Amino acid sequence: MAWRGRHHANEPHERGAPGEPPANLMVSEGGARPPLNWRRGILVGAALISCLILIAIIAALVFTGTDWGRERIRRYVQTSLNGMMHGHATIGRISGNLLTGITVHDLAITDSAGRPFVAAESFSARYQVLSFLRKHIWMTDAVLVRPLIVLNRMPGEKWNWQNIFPRDTIPKPPGQPPGWGDWILFTNARVVGGQLIVRTPWNPSEHLTPAGRDSVIRQALGGGSRLLVNRVAGGFQKTVQLDSVNATLPMLRLADPTYNYRLAQVTSLSMIAYPFRPPPAVVRNLVGAFRFNNDSLWWQGTIVRLPHSTAMGDGSYVLSSGDMTLKVHSDPASFADMRWVYPRLPANGHGSLDLALEWRGAAQDYTFTNTDIAIGEARLSGALGITLTDTIALHDTDVRFRQVDTRLVEQFIPGFTSPFRGVASGRAIVSGGRHALAVNGDVTFDAQRYGRSRLVANGGVGFLDGGGIRANGLRLRLEPLQVDMAKKWYPTLPIGGVLTGAATVNGSTLTHLSVVANVDHVDRGTHSALDGTAQVRLAGGKWFDVNVTARPISLVEVGRFFPSAGLQGSATGPVHLTGALGNLHVATNLALPDGGRFDVRGSLDLASSVKAYDLTASLYTLNLRTIDSKAPITSLTAQARVNGRGTQLATMNATLAADLSTSRWDSIAVDTMAVRLRLANGLADVQRLYAHGAHTTATASGSFGLVRERSGTLTYNVATDSLGAFNRWLPRSAGSTKPIAPRPGVTARAIQRARADSARVAKATEMERMLNGRPGPGLVVQAPKPVPVDTISGKIAAAGTLHGNISDFDLRGRAAGEQIVARGNFVGRFRSEYAWTNARTPQAKLAIGLDADSVSAMGFAFDTASVRFTYAPAGGHVELLVTQDQTRQYSARGDYALYPDRRELQLANMTLRFDTTYWSMPHPSLITWGGPGIRVEHFALRNRGEGRLLANGLLPTSGVANFTLDIDQFPVSNISDILQSDV
Repeated sequence: MAWRGRHHANEPHERGAPGEPPANLMVSEGGARPPLNWRRGILVGAALISCLILIAIIAALVFTGTDWGRERIRRYVQTSLNGMMHGHATIGRISGNLLTGITVHDLAITDSAGRPFVAAESFSARYQVLSFLRKHIWMTDAVLVRPLIVLNRMPGEKWNWQNIFPRDTIPKPPGQPPGWGDWILFTNARVVGGQLIVRTPWNPSEHLTPAGRDSVIRQALGGGSRLLVNRVAGGFQKTVQLDSVNATLPMLRLADPTYNYRLAQVTSLSMIAYPFRPPPAVVRNLVGAFRFNNDSLWWQGTIVRLPHSTAMGDGSYVLSSGDMTLKVHSDPASFADMRWVYPRLPANGHGSLDLALEWRGAAQDYTFTNTDIAIGEARLSGALGITLTDTIALHDTDVRFRQVDTRLVEQFIPGFTSPFRGVASGRAIVSGGRHALAVNGDVTFDAQRYGRSRLVANGGVGFLDGGGIRANGLRLRLEPLQVDMAKKWYPTLPIGGVLTGAATVNGSTLTHLSVVANVDHVDRGTHSALDGTAQVRLAGGKWFDVNVTARPISLVEVGRFFPSAGLQGSATGPVHLTGALGNLHVATNLALPDGGRFDVRGSLDLASSVKAYDLTASLYTLNLRTIDSKAPITSLTAQARVNGRGTQLATMNATLAADLSTSRWDSIAVDTMAVRLRLANGLADVQRLYAHGAHTTATASGSFGLVRERSGTLTYNVATDSLGAFNRWLPRSAGSTKPIAPRPGVTARAIQRARADSARVAKATEMERMLNGRPGPGLVVQAPKPVPVDTISGKIAAAGTLHGNISDFDLRGRAAGEQIVARGNFVGRFRSEYAWTNARTPQAKLAIGLDADSVSAMGFAFDTASVRFTYAPAGGHVELLVTQDQTRQYSARGDYALYPDRRELQLANMTLRFDTTYWSMPHPSLITWGGPGIRVEHFALRNRGEGRLLANGLLPTSGVANFTLDIDQFPVSNISDILQSDV
């Protein structure tokens, strides 16, 4: 080289001398050149490399530090991405220093069908270029602003990101270095305002029947389930959505050959999460480590803070199926924050709890333990497990509660409506589904309308489809139970009170029930006690076997089903019912408190539309007063039998035979009574009716129609020699019980007759008395005695016929009596005939004819009285003839019209006779009563002379009268004679 030749030619030969080369650069022998100068060469090489590096840096700065260069890189990256994926990527622009970091704006990636996968407003991160040389993606300080990430898996397909970024499925040989995408790590990353949407395939449970599957699908698509399900091509998809996600992640490992899962470490995260249908879960902060792979997400020790709750626990979520598990301890816990799990939770619930949640397909299971919850005034503690499938099942439930309102239970349980309003307190240990629950509970229920009930239950109970209830060794203790609660189903139930005692129940209300019970019933002062067994078959024809002993049973309580019976007292003894409803055998032997007994045996047909019966009853010294407050004191001994079918008179076909002996009805002794009666085809055939007792004999025979189409004739004969035996059953008049004395005129005439008789005797015996010196005759007054007003007495007899039927009959007969005393009135002797024709029809007519001697009416005395009286609807005719003595006679006759509904009496053609004087009404008159008082309109009487009596106006019940009375030449003496007074 030239630089080398010039160098040797000019070198000095001796060291140190001017112009002499150094000794180490001396030319060797033979003329060889000196060695190369390496130091200078290295400097030249270094300069060359530096120039190349400088040129590269200048080029990198041009590409990374200018808009022109970044645009070139954006196009390159976008083109590379589209070449690597099955989809489409767009990048709006790139900013920043690309050697140490990058900011990507308006990033969007869709799949091949144009469906979104990722979209972000911006993504920025720092990195080291050298890591890319090793195909490692490691970015720090990554910030993702307003991202939208859609993870979509269609039925029968892969995840959308797996389709967009396909990878070689052939495993790499051992030792082969990682490629792009095998190592992805983000540190100190943040997400601002993100949104994540996860769509996964959904199918109903494979264990469902086709009909059940269709029902679940309809429910899910119609919003009836918590899952958000939509119909898509090939099936159905479930959607989970996270909104407003703000997170800080110290580490996000998306790929690392060392691990078979991905990892996200979160130090803070807030979001509004929609794992199911609204309401959402509002997460204020979340801290934890989350591991995940292509199908699942799981975590441990995660802490989450909601608006009013703090929870810590573990869990997992399967993206493909939606299956989820949670084990959470929450203290404090607010139900308002947990309504995203179960929307029916009341918002005012709070406390602490441990929750284990497990979702598998359509089945949801919630297990609450260590629970201490307050909901308003209600308090719950203990454990509660609920499984929701197509039904609701309870398990591992041991809960104590107080003041739990039925409205709160209705809010918890869908489709449940409590039949009562009130609050419950107690303890319940329950497990099983609604069809088979194992129950051990002690519950006190305070019903708003019915009061307090307490029920202790232990055993199995199930609520069957169709409304039935099944019991399996269900032991019940009532302490007490309010009977009024049954009125929810039986509003007309006439009894109430409380039941106490115990019962064991087995069977089903749809098939067969077996009950062993010992209960007491108290209601409004009555007490009944029953113990025994009952077997009831309810399917395939009802069948009963009931053996109950009353110790005692209150007849007052039984009588509340038949209020008109007036039952009272109680009865003790066994009651046995056995057989089907079509042939139910009855046997009872009841003892009454005073020693009487009532025994019934026989059979009943209650299944037929026309009921049948064949019963024999025995009475032993039965006192009706002990069982019926309206009955007299009796002592009845009788045998009776009734056999037949039907309870309606028109269709009844039955025979009745009864014999009564040695009995007493109140004060009447009954020696014997016999009845033989047959009812058939609407006709009652009285073969024999005979009764004989103290003072009375009655007989009847014949037939009588029970329906309008049948008629018969019944003859009767009744005689009593002392009406006094019936005193206690006849109504008494209110007021004074002082006997009614004869009127003054009656007494005066009796004294006058006595004096006349005494004078006549004295004159006839005047000579005799002068000879023997005897005194004159005394005054013997035979005046009527006072008549008692509080008794009846005398003899009476009646006989006649009854012809027709209960809708239209004729009653004809005659009656006679002697020495009749009736409430202050007296009749020495009377005879009468009566006829009531077309009775109970609009054409009914009553006719009575009566003749009486020696009559005393309220102190007025008459020798004879004769009455002829007829009545038909709207009116009739009356004739009255009264003889006071040999010189006075009075009569009245005329027509009248009576309207009881209008309280109106019309008089027409009325004629009165006072001895030889006749008075008549010149025109009809009207008398009304009720309301303000008695009103008389146009009442007038005139005789053949100038005498008259006119009356018109109102006689009020109170206040001032407005009444006019005009009298002229009216014979007051006649009135005085009638009244038999000295006026």
